[in-house]
Amino acid sequence: MIKVCIISEMKITLMRHGEVEGGAKYRGVTDDRLTAKGLIQMQQAVEGVEIGVVWSSPLLRCCEFAESLGDVEIIAKLAEIDFGDWDGLTYEEIVKSNAEKMALFHQQKYTPPNGESLREFKQRVEEVWLALMERNEDILVVTHAGVIRMILKIVLGLKFQKVFNFMIGYGCLVVLKIDTNSGFVQLEQVKNL
Repeated sequence: MIKVCIISEMKITLMRHGEVEGGAKYRGVTDDRLTAKGLIQMQQAVEGVEIGVVWSSPLLRCCEFAESLGDVEIIAKLAEIDFGDWDGLTYEEIVKSNAEKMALFHQQKYTPPNGESLREFKQRVEEVWLALMERNEDILVVTHAGVIRMILKIVLGLKFQKVFNFMIGYGCLVVLKIDTNSGFVQLEQVKNL
């Protein structure tokens, strides 16, 4: 008896939003819009990318561009981590008065006041990842650096501290190819503009 195994693949393309109004800061749930440059970064990033199904964070810096691509599923769990009282502050502003707490945050040992813990964030993103895997179709996911890092943490089995080593620039694309029979995930491409 011959056993036939049909190889089926899907691609999950993770895309970070472009440059945002207000400069570099921990924006989390702060709902700033893209700059003109940010819009161009995103347009350039998707050049040549086959776009079928599109999922997007509900935050303006993601969903406004995603909606320009056609039909979009807005997924609340794709929002960036909520930095609580740190939201809207620069790294320098946070470290100036909270250097030790920032280090503890990156070790999953501290949550900013009124913020979301890394454990809660990981659980939320893990639910999205499982939902993506169930779809069994190519999907473009327009989201945030934190979400992309967390998906890479989940897929690669990294410790929390290591996830912050990934540089996910504005308009970055991370393409994951998944063998739907085995669940094997291949990091196919990382494209930083």
